[in-house]
Amino acid sequence: MKKILVTRKTVKQYVIFNLVITALIVLIVTITTLQNEFDIVGGTNIILIILIILVLLVLTLGIMWLFYQLLYVFLLKKLNINYKELAKLDTNS
Repeated sequence: MKKILVTRKTVKQYVIFNLVITALIVLIVTITTLQNEFDIVGGTNIILIILIILVLLVLTLGIMWLFYQLLYVFLLKKLNINYKELAKLDTNS
């Protein structure tokens, strides 16, 4: 069971790393694009565009995090059931 919990911690760190990298890439691409297109967009619209992108980014990352949580809870329940069955077999032998 300890190995399962260590694996869960590692997977959680991996997911967080991927979410952070995704957020950084989106922010870097957004900033670069807005710097290159500053004359076309205009000053007042940039704030609106940045806010919309940030809201969409937070929603997307939140949905990805929730999907991970749901999927991992489902898998952890199955692993726990299997672990209990194996423990029963070990005690019976």
